[in-house]
Amino acid sequence: MKQSRLQTVVDAPLPAVPDSLWQRVASLIGAAEPKRDPAQARLLLQALLYHSLTGAPWAATPVVDPLLAEATFRRWRASGLLAQMTEMLRVCLDDDELAV
Repeated sequence: MKQSRLQTVVDAPLPAVPDSLWQRVASLIGAAEPKRDPAQARLLLQALLYHSLTGAPWAATPVVDPLLAEATFRRWRASGLLAQMTEMLRVCLDDDELAV
């Protein structure tokens, strides 16, 4: 049986995306990519956070297929979605609205 490109490759070294964080960005991702499964989007967000926080190359992304994670990052950046999520999270963190 062929495995999904989004199947977890190895255990992620980071905790899962916290519910409080996911609740903030899920609607943005859903509006930008309405056909994407929310569980898959959450894994991709985890992969992007891993890359951003560790500075590791895309090839080292442990949560999902590295090529898919990089392509998603580029698409979200080009569409402005990444900037929207970043600003939303910055404001929430400044206001101590998230428990991460």
